[in-house]
Amino acid sequence: MSDALEMWSDRMGKAQSVEDQRALLADLAVWRARHLSDVVATRRATYTIARLHQRLGNQSQALAEAQSLASLFRTPPKPTDEATASATALFTSLGQAVPEMSQTGARRGRNRDRDRERPERRRDRENPKRERPAKNNNSNQKNGVQDAKRAAQDGDFGKVLKELEGARGPSAAVLRAYAELSTLLQGETIEKGSLESIRQELGRAAGLRHSAPPSGDDPLSKLVGQPVPTRRPARIRVLEQFAEAHPDRVDELADVALRQHVVASGKDAPAPWLVGFVGRALATSEGSRTRAAIGDLRQQSAFAVKAYDEWPFERLLRVMKHAIAEGFKLGPLRRGVLAREEPDDRKLWTLRLTGPDGIERMIAVGPHATNAYVGNLSETLAARLVSLSPRTLFLGTGFGNEALRKAVEAQGLGTLEHDTDDAAILTATLAVEGPKRAEGAGQTPPAQLVAALTAEPFEADAVGEAVQRFRRPDRALRSVVKLDLDDERTAALLAAVHEAVPADQVIPEGTTLAVRTAATGPKTLALIESGPAAARFGGPNITQVVEVTRTALSDGWILHRVLQGPTRREIRNHPPVQPLASSLDGLWRLLVRRGDQRGELWYVAVLPPEGRGAIPMLLLEQHERAVVLAADEELVNWWGTLSSAPAGIAWSPEAADAVKSALNGFAAEAPRTDNGAPAAEAPASETPETPAPEAPAPETPETPAPETPEASAPEVPSAPEEPPTPDANA
Repeated sequence: MSDALEMWSDRMGKAQSVEDQRALLADLAVWRARHLSDVVATRRATYTIARLHQRLGNQSQALAEAQSLASLFRTPPKPTDEATASATALFTSLGQAVPEMSQTGARRGRNRDRDRERPERRRDRENPKRERPAKNNNSNQKNGVQDAKRAAQDGDFGKVLKELEGARGPSAAVLRAYAELSTLLQGETIEKGSLESIRQELGRAAGLRHSAPPSGDDPLSKLVGQPVPTRRPARIRVLEQFAEAHPDRVDELADVALRQHVVASGKDAPAPWLVGFVGRALATSEGSRTRAAIGDLRQQSAFAVKAYDEWPFERLLRVMKHAIAEGFKLGPLRRGVLAREEPDDRKLWTLRLTGPDGIERMIAVGPHATNAYVGNLSETLAARLVSLSPRTLFLGTGFGNEALRKAVEAQGLGTLEHDTDDAAILTATLAVEGPKRAEGAGQTPPAQLVAALTAEPFEADAVGEAVQRFRRPDRALRSVVKLDLDDERTAALLAAVHEAVPADQVIPEGTTLAVRTAATGPKTLALIESGPAAARFGGPNITQVVEVTRTALSDGWILHRVLQGPTRREIRNHPPVQPLASSLDGLWRLLVRRGDQRGELWYVAVLPPEGRGAIPMLLLEQHERAVVLAADEELVNWWGTLSSAPAGIAWSPEAADAVKSALNGFAAEAPRTDNGAPAAEAPASETPETPAPEAPAPETPETPAPETPEASAPEVPSAPEEPPTPDANA
């Protein structure tokens, strides 16, 4: 097949008008998406798309396509001289320097460029006889693996395991598994758990993803009487429920959980989520089983039990035992307060206690330190402690903790420079009154925001101050999703979030809240029509979008979510949609529900030729659907040519009854929750039709776990859709 880039020149020559050129652009984008496996064909299509963008005056998009073409030239097969000349002419016409487009020339060019050599390499080249420093390699580990191989040949499996302590990599893993398996085979019995551990290590060495044991077959699931979930938050809830229901079996729970973690996740996997269970087991009972498990896992060099060698853990464990004797109620025990910011050897440990007065307080203990924290980490840690609990006592010994003690005192918290007895620590904890600040200043950001939004009289400035306190201001909307806010408060909240969040960041929840409130609120409508947040929360024909929404709400429908453009799932299921997504900003979809009826109410504001090419693929999704079109005769006529689309309704105030009639035709279906179960099984708080105020949780837990954005979205997902893509939904 020829690699000439002018294969589409005849069609491009015929496309003289802007409309024809944009229609050809849409056809080319779809054609290219369907032939991505053909590099030569993709080059031709990319070249023509760049030329079309150049003719249409889209200089930035033309340059982006030209750069993609240069990248394709560095992918086999090698381009012909004719194709290279065409690409060179394209870059020249765009006023850009011609990049390296050969597959090997870039590497040769870098080798010839002595100015880009590292200094030590240049010295080696100019003075070959000079003494070079020893390389920092893994020679010690390699020697250990070699010694382990020789020991395995001799049958000395104990020496094999000793030589491989701390060694990583597939060779070390296979040798270790060989020695452990050989040791087991020489014994009288074989433990199932040990075999499972060997299997997991061999799987990791082979690059296989870990697959958990069959649901309900592992010892931990058998202990709690149900399959233990693999996701950490759900797993912790199940174990906490068991510990609360069976306080006399916490020692057994910690023992089984520790051993099962090492079997399932490996010796190198940490287990911070087990710290609370281990501490409770050792403080509330003899903890013989837990101590035995820790000892056994230490002998195996399991990383999960290294935390229990730290002095703060032992110190808080003694405090826990004394607190129980004095009538305190134990709360969570945690290691670490700032994810990915604290040095691993300087993690702060925290313990929450509820005293006889019914007030919860917190004790924070830091490892003894002789060196201060780097930068302003002391101030960051102090602010984090006061946000976790305004009644915190910090025990930090050593000169290295002096700056942190001063920062904690500046926050109004209590400090201890030297260790003392348990009774004195509890007395000092009870004496902490917390920072004396203005009302609301000591609250967590979500609580402060709720207080500002529900205050009487209402002050918009207080809302802005509360939003600014969030580490991620875009999440402020999630903290108040269940509040029934009026027009004035919603407008103030949206304006504050818009001001605090970078302009290029998308906030889909804000668009939904804005359109829903603007249907009845003039202040919010003005904000997204022509106000400062119009570009973020508004869009093409936003006034008509709000009018269509108002029509649906007046007939008893509930607006669940607003989508603009395609979703990630639609792009994933229909790849040709991806290059056309940026042309679908004028496609609004209102996800509505009423009782057992639910579906999509489309409003098509504007649809260029590129976007029209994606509509048939979006219509492949099987949902109840009603379509409203902007009062554009050409758009209405084009829509009528789509055989698979529902009849379009040209929008005008007189068309409200037709819109209601189309919505009333939605078929009823059984309501579903996030996991597809009947809605009757879901708790009442998950039903969005009856929102109720709820006290927000702290913005970040003491030991944060990685979040999944889609899973943490505040609104109940609709049945047919998922959150919109950032690049296609503003």
